[in-house]
Amino acid sequence: MTRAHTLPIAAALIALALLTAAAPSPDTATMPDAAYGEGGTRESHTNAKHELLGEIWRDEIGIIREQFEQDPDGTQYWGFYNGDGQNMSDWRRSVIAIRPMARPADRWQMWVIGPGDMTVKEASTLTRAELDTEFDYWHTQLRSWVHNAQRQQRSNR
Repeated sequence: MTRAHTLPIAAALIALALLTAAAPSPDTATMPDAAYGEGGTRESHTNAKHELLGEIWRDEIGIIREQFEQDPDGTQYWGFYNGDGQNMSDWRRSVIAIRPMARPADRWQMWVIGPGDMTVKEASTLTRAELDTEFDYWHTQLRSWVHNAQRQQRSNR
């Protein structure tokens, strides 16, 4: 993998780690969410203007399963965690990173990174419609990987 390819991956992992480590602010709301099972939660982080900055989805026992962060420049990071929550190095992260392009205008780049920092998909100059289609597919796919890991972990308890 070239250095240009590792930059968005490293930035995504650092950004997701910082959001996880950040203490809840007055602009944080936690609500029930069944995306990763009954009893799960979704925590939303907003700024003073009530603009969404990030979200964290947890399963019923509090393990982070998905995390979203958006930078002021429009770059988005989506992290998915397949591990059992015991050891960060064993979490088998997957990431979707989306970045708006300066040129051509109204186009985006997207990377999908699987466990082991494996590039699964890389695309650029995507139109909004193409980005939405690709994102919907890969978001569903990465969530299904997490759900499969959860089922396996439940059967091992």
